[in-house]
Amino acid sequence: MRRRTLIKSSAVVALPSLAGCATLGNSDPPEIRSTVEIQETSCGRTETTVDISGDRTAIELVGHAEVPSGCYVVQDEAFYPSADGSSLLTLDFRRVDSGAHCVDCEGHATYRASITVEENEITELRVIHNTPDDETVYGTFSIGE
Repeated sequence: MRRRTLIKSSAVVALPSLAGCATLGNSDPPEIRSTVEIQETSCGRTETTVDISGDRTAIELVGHAEVPSGCYVVQDEAFYPSADGSSLLTLDFRRVDSGAHCVDCEGHATYRASITVEENEITELRVIHNTPDDETVYGTFSIGE
């Protein structure tokens, strides 16, 4: 009987100890952070040029999204680079009832976005615009060293 009590109490002590072994070290995955804001809106279409600066761990870009009449906010989602350094940035331009960034015609929204990545480098960035009219691959850009 005494042996069973000893075995049970040993198991109670050993299990939490083993569970702690599985969480040693930092298990947080590397991060990618991104921000985007609309700089201005204006009527008329524009060339779909982009101005990219920075390096492979911190990228800044200024671009233009074609939008129909309305007011807009933008949300971003960036994806951590794959093993070959390819990353994806999706910009979702959503129509809202009112706001600071409105056009009363077919126009465009100029935006500024930034991406910062930890423990990896982005060598290629694909930017996708989601607007009320469609989803467009804005471009795939090689990021220099």
